[in-house]
Amino acid sequence: MYRAAKDFRAEMRKPTKVIGILLGAVLILSGVRVVAVLLELNAFREINPHFAGSCVTLSGVTGAEDVEIDHEAGIAYVSATDRRAMSSGSTGAESSDGIYLLRLAEAFDADAAFDRLPVVGLTDFHPHGIHVRRLDDGGARLFAVNHNAAGDSVEIFDLDDGRLVHLETIRDPLIVSPNDLVSVDAKAFYVTNDRDIPYASRSRTFWGQILFILLPRSLTTVVFSSGEGISIAAERLDGANGIAASADGSEIYISEALGKKLRIYERDSRNTLHLKETIALGSSPDNLSVAPDGKLLIAAKPSIFKMLIARSRRPPRPAPSQVLEVDPALPGDSGLSEIYVNGGEEISAITVSAPFVAAGGERAFIMGNAFHDRVVVCARLRK
Repeated sequence: MYRAAKDFRAEMRKPTKVIGILLGAVLILSGVRVVAVLLELNAFREINPHFAGSCVTLSGVTGAEDVEIDHEAGIAYVSATDRRAMSSGSTGAESSDGIYLLRLAEAFDADAAFDRLPVVGLTDFHPHGIHVRRLDDGGARLFAVNHNAAGDSVEIFDLDDGRLVHLETIRDPLIVSPNDLVSVDAKAFYVTNDRDIPYASRSRTFWGQILFILLPRSLTTVVFSSGEGISIAAERLDGANGIAASADGSEIYISEALGKKLRIYERDSRNTLHLKETIALGSSPDNLSVAPDGKLLIAAKPSIFKMLIARSRRPPRPAPSQVLEVDPALPGDSGLSEIYVNGGEEISAITVSAPFVAAGGERAFIMGNAFHDRVVVCARLRK
């Protein structure tokens, strides 16, 4: 009887041992996955602030997610949406969201004023990415991603005597979660989808964003609108975000926020995009802008993890910011350089770095972010 009891206990220990081994394997694999995600989010990255130049902080706009420069007119157009107010339901007449104008001649004056452009023909306007295009007749047109109560759309305006005159709203099932856009003529544009679910449906909590990164995610798309129809221009991008075009329109530049890459496409006469080059950036890129000399300035987040942590705190904590420069005329990453890094004290988690030439000839840029109440204007030291 003793031997039977001993044999019984031995048999019972076998499945317990197997379960223990399986649980241990699950814990090890989970730990490996967590470490991999932390590395993917640059959680352990050391931030070494530096910039060869000087900066001035301007207040007067909240949530300056994107900035477009009209070099000919000497004007910066700032796309501003108070995302915290919007998430709490403040989207009515009291909203300060819209397009603001900053004169470049005053950009280094700490007391410079931002003029909010009145909108004619559209009442519910909360802009995200924008693009300004000069027309053949000398006028100008503004294209804007809009997130309002009716859903996600692209709005087209004429810039008319200091006003935004609404021309058209474009919605389509292919425009799922629009982030940024670039026009290629008076009607046609490319727009990035940063996710495969509508913008309003996205979780903005820390754990919701971490869960999105942990779970298998669908790759995103870039959509082309000709003014007559809409089609997919590029796909299988890991978090398509910023988009810009070369001065002659022959190349389209797209940033992958989660893939941490810059993609360069050649655009043919039928507006089809052909991948020319992919450049690893090492940071999470947001908006990208083309300087007068043809180089790209890319607003980037050196550590997505620190950015998510910072935004989850109340009040938000600073998160590091970075500006990268890419010369697309040079092959691979040979044209990649880092020109600005800050721990977040000057500007936190920037989303845009729009370049222009200052009155004294210095190469300058305007930095904005999606949540705070300021922009920062910087001038680089002359070499």
